[in-house]
Amino acid sequence: MRWPWRSRHSLAAQMGRIAFLGFFPVALLLGWDIYAHYQQAYTEATQKQLHSGEMAGERVQAGFYAAQAILEAVAKEPRVRNGDPATCSDYLARIAAPFAYRYTLLSRSDGRGIVDCASTGAPPVAVGLTPNIRDALHGHFGIGPVRQGPLSGQWIIPLSYPLHDAAGHIVGTVNAGLRVSWLTAQIKSVQSRQMERFWLLRGQQIILADPASAPLPRCKGGLPASGTMKICRDPQGERHLLTVAEVSTGPGVSLEIVMAEPLHQVLASANTRAWMGALAGASILIFSWLLSTGFARRSLYRPLQKIQGFVERLSTGHYADRLPADFLAQTERNEIVRLGAQINLLALNLDDSRQQLQRDHDQMAQMAMQDALTGLPNRRALDAEIEKAMARATRRHTLLAVCMLDLDAFKPINDTHGHDAGDQALCSIAQRLEEALRKTDFLARIGGDEFVLIVEDVQSIDDLLPIFQKIAERMTQPIVLSADISARVGISMGVAIYPLEDEDSPEALLRRADQALYESKTHKTDRARYWALYGENFPQRQNRYQYLLQQETVEVHYQPILDSRQHRIVGVEALARLREGDHLLQPAEFLPHLASEDLYRLCAQVLRTILRDLPELEADGHALWVSFNVDPRSSFNVRCRDDLRAQIVQSGIDPRRLHLEILEGSDFLERKSAVNLLQSIRDLGVCLALDDIGSAYTSLLRLKELPVDEFKLDHGFVHSLEERPEDLAFALIIKDLAAELGLDLVVEGIETAAVQDAMTVLGAELLQGYAIARPLSIAALHSFLAGFSAAPHQGPETILGLYAEHLLHHKCWSQILVHDPDMVDAQRLGDPQRCSFQRALEQMGYGEGSELDVLHREYHRILGIIARRTTHDIDLHGLVAASNSLRKALGEKWQRMRRDGNIL
Repeated sequence: MRWPWRSRHSLAAQMGRIAFLGFFPVALLLGWDIYAHYQQAYTEATQKQLHSGEMAGERVQAGFYAAQAILEAVAKEPRVRNGDPATCSDYLARIAAPFAYRYTLLSRSDGRGIVDCASTGAPPVAVGLTPNIRDALHGHFGIGPVRQGPLSGQWIIPLSYPLHDAAGHIVGTVNAGLRVSWLTAQIKSVQSRQMERFWLLRGQQIILADPASAPLPRCKGGLPASGTMKICRDPQGERHLLTVAEVSTGPGVSLEIVMAEPLHQVLASANTRAWMGALAGASILIFSWLLSTGFARRSLYRPLQKIQGFVERLSTGHYADRLPADFLAQTERNEIVRLGAQINLLALNLDDSRQQLQRDHDQMAQMAMQDALTGLPNRRALDAEIEKAMARATRRHTLLAVCMLDLDAFKPINDTHGHDAGDQALCSIAQRLEEALRKTDFLARIGGDEFVLIVEDVQSIDDLLPIFQKIAERMTQPIVLSADISARVGISMGVAIYPLEDEDSPEALLRRADQALYESKTHKTDRARYWALYGENFPQRQNRYQYLLQQETVEVHYQPILDSRQHRIVGVEALARLREGDHLLQPAEFLPHLASEDLYRLCAQVLRTILRDLPELEADGHALWVSFNVDPRSSFNVRCRDDLRAQIVQSGIDPRRLHLEILEGSDFLERKSAVNLLQSIRDLGVCLALDDIGSAYTSLLRLKELPVDEFKLDHGFVHSLEERPEDLAFALIIKDLAAELGLDLVVEGIETAAVQDAMTVLGAELLQGYAIARPLSIAALHSFLAGFSAAPHQGPETILGLYAEHLLHHKCWSQILVHDPDMVDAQRLGDPQRCSFQRALEQMGYGEGSELDVLHREYHRILGIIARRTTHDIDLHGLVAASNSLRKALGEKWQRMRRDGNIL
């Protein structure tokens, strides 16, 4: 007998095909469910990585902004501006603590260190013109490539900020090192998984790599854009997922963080979820198959088999057989209905799962384009929107304004009230900006306290004014942080207009808006409005100092200059003051707030006053010359020369009585045209003086070329003489240099009688300082000159003067012994009693047997021995050692007398 179900036309085979066709759609739905789970897991992993990159960029950017703020505060400190180690070393050492590297270093425009706050006591580091220092010398916040510290051995990123003098000129840089270990920790702290490697780039230059030797993976078509990801291969062929985040550190300086994670690590969770989904789906499918086939065998196949047998018996003539009445009982029909309901429910559940997966995918895509804190669009959304807005502006023939807005004084909120309060303030600010803008405008937060506004459908700049006014009104209102705490922040904004410029890329628009923002923040104290338009002359509000200058409240005070040889006053320096009611403002108070045109106006008013006062002084019998400072940025040009000539001719004053002082460290002196212009001014008959000689690093070759008549020794040299008597050697060198060049030397900063004694002994002819007279009004100057008298200098009167006397003697005798020993009298040189130093020493009470007397006699003993030698092969080592011992004893004696308050 042949079993019917074993044939392909049997009932069993047909039931199998029905079951297969029924479960095939179920298998497809399960496959789609597995693929959707995989896609969701991959999207979540990549979005986490992208979010981590954005957070790392914000933290690094905050670190650089904090370092920039510290260095900016350091550069504005008066103790730092003068570059004097004695006054600023302790202050800089305290500032250096946040960097935890080794120093805060001041350097001049050629990269030479002048003040180094290293705890090691080593001399200042000569860092040279590194990229960060070059950027700072152009007025930007400079960031250099990573390097190893020369003393500590730690790896740092060097940072630099421009250092301005009182006139606003860039004279050097303030430098510090940002620890690489700190920066690495900031980047790694935001990773959801252990990150394998990252790089910090500036353009194509790698500033930092972790690990240090890790090569940058190669990407087809280059690295991904900021805020995006790309799969790239390293040199070993392993695939990595690269994430790029932009770090803005100021105008013209943009960094990028490139983070790499092995692709297999990123896909690990996605693969796990996919396998788990596949296993669950297969289990459900097998279970459903077994369940359904068992039901089919019990509820369908067996009843149909009975029907088939009954039909076969009928076909063979067995008509007596009857189909049982209860063949399809009610319970069996219910089973069939229940099976259909279960299949329908399974299909509905699978469809709901597919829709839920689609909703989750859409939500993740929205989160990738949204700022997590404020809910505003983020940088990725901005990049997408700005291209669409530019296309609409082109199509509609309208203007498009891209505005970059930054908060002023926001950092104190975080520092004072905590980061939660700062986050609350940012959310409040975002809401106010949204309320101030139109419905068609676009607002994004791109990190930290920076926002970008896109204002469309603008016909002219005037259309922007009501919007900007509304923003200002909303932002001036206090921000409520709690029931009893509120805060205020200011705003600065840069605006770029499309399509008014040649470049039409989104990056160019944002770059121009950022440059305009920098211009607005630079003029926070004197700007007429909070926003700046790229390409226009920024309107500045007239500050109170400019107002006083416009009202011609300039008063000129004169500080007398003493001729130490003639014992009389031969000249004065004119010093400007601004009168504000009963108060006189000093130059350090108002000069930093004056623009170039203001400085030119100030020089003109000072010159007019001088030309008015000189005839009055001459009428009283005082034919003095007058020196006054001029600003190279505004006053050394053809216009200045012509105005100077006209005023001299009109006044009738001898031009040789006018001395124009130029600051040595000014950029003007480095220009090729400076020599010709200075010569043309000198041809008028006026004298040119190089002010603050020794404060900068003008080369000797450049000094030789400049057509000047006079040097003024920087008061920084003179101020330190009482604390460091050994600096008298530098003053002697500069005096000799001026003499060799045939120039007069004026020594500023003569504040005490001891310093005046020492400089007179050195042979400095022209002296200026409080020890002689303070700056005087013209009326007070008349009275001072009428009663002034100076006694002739009879020799050293202080220990500091003795120090200067010995310097001169040692220099003179050393040169004669080396070049022409036959000129000296050996017996006279060996006798200390014939030395003027010995006589002065005894007059001060240091007689025979005192320490200074013994050292001086030893010096002359060695001097006599050398002078008696018959050979010309002179060895001065012993003489130099004896001189150093005597100078050391003089210095120690001087410091003890200073501590005791008895220096005369």
